[in-house]
Amino acid sequence: MRSYHPGPYVSAEVFYESQYQKWNTTALYAGCLLPLSKHFQFDAYYEHQNITSKNAESAAKSVRVDPEYVLLIKAVPRRTPGG
Repeated sequence: MRSYHPGPYVSAEVFYESQYQKWNTTALYAGCLLPLSKHFQFDAYYEHQNITSKNAESAAKSVRVDPEYVLLIKAVPRRTPGG
C-alpha cells in the first residue's frame, strides 16, 4: 500500500475596487488537497470573505469541496548546439 499525502494549506487574497478607490474585499481560506489518483484530487476548504463598500459591510462564509483534474506535463530537455 502506498502512502497517502494530503496537502493542507492556508491563503489570503485582497481585492482593490477602483469604483470605491480602496481595498474593499479580503478572502481567507483554509483547506486541504485530497488526492484520489495521480490526476484527480478534491480541494476541500473553508472560505471567509469580508466585504466593505462605501455604504455597507458584509461577510460571507462557505465550505466547499471542488473536484480538480491535475494535468502533469513532462519537461523535454533542450538540445545543445553540436550535441
